[in-house]
Amino acid sequence: MFCDKRFHTGVLVLACLACAAAGQEVRPSGVQLKEGDWTLIPIVSHSAEGWAAQGVLALRDKQNAVGDNIVAIWYERAPDGVNEWSAMSWTSQNQWDAINYSKRRFGIDNSCDFMWPTSDAPGDALLEAPVPYFNGLMVSDPMAEITASPQRDEILLLLTQVGYKAASVDFEQDGACTGLTVLTALCDAAVLGASAAVMPEELERLFASEIPQSCPAGAAPPPPTGMLPGTRIELPGLPVDPAFPWKRSGRRPAYNPQCSTLSSCCYSAPIICLYWREGMFGLRYLEYCEATVNWTCPNLEGDICPPEPVCSPDEIAPAIGTVTCGHAMY
Repeated sequence: MFCDKRFHTGVLVLACLACAAAGQEVRPSGVQLKEGDWTLIPIVSHSAEGWAAQGVLALRDKQNAVGDNIVAIWYERAPDGVNEWSAMSWTSQNQWDAINYSKRRFGIDNSCDFMWPTSDAPGDALLEAPVPYFNGLMVSDPMAEITASPQRDEILLLLTQVGYKAASVDFEQDGACTGLTVLTALCDAAVLGASAAVMPEELERLFASEIPQSCPAGAAPPPPTGMLPGTRIELPGLPVDPAFPWKRSGRRPAYNPQCSTLSSCCYSAPIICLYWREGMFGLRYLEYCEATVNWTCPNLEGDICPPEPVCSPDEIAPAIGTVTCGHAMY
């Protein structure tokens, strides 16, 4: 699905090209779930047998973490289609330990790094191995017995609030929306999004059909305020890179005679703006806007324009052409 899509500025590659050996592709899904302080990222893979979900990496919003709180959890479904889950976590609070573990284990390409929702710097990770985790605590924790207590949810909430190495995860708590149900429904939505050209509404219908009706539905929040840079279009979602939202495509610029003159040579190149759009039930989707940037280079010799530009659009004020948004990168 992505194995030929490269979007970059100079040498920066933003396409997620996790094409491993034997033709297998493994990458984070562009269909994710925001659940309280946590974002759940399915890891999907493609092989000759089709698409599958390897598991879900949950990353906590670090701004809300206190003390030694757990900030990353890996959930893995049992093999052979059995609907049972196990989990592991990290003592490190650098979420790149968890991300790098997932990347190395499944062969996920570095070009997918922009899809991981973390504010941590990747260069600081220590490559720590995960340890078994269960319902809010490490299995080896001396307080692990509280996971069997009827007051487990309240105790874990208190422990996380005081900075203990614990996690109070909404979908793990007792109630109608169990972690098993939410994780399975999310993985199924991610696989559908990767395997077929579907609208977000179809992903939401699938997700809703697999979780109990008593789960909170939650309306989709309004899009963020403001305009897409260089346009009069309202922001369709939160840009992946707010500082530099528009990125050059991997395709080479083309000479554009329509905007050339006797003294200038005009060129055009495709650009994209990646953004996260929030949908129903806490689901969020990686999408992009597509446009064309036009710029001119001086034709000092007054001769035929060269096929490729001798100046960069970064050196002048580019003019963005027609913009279309809502293109999926699931």
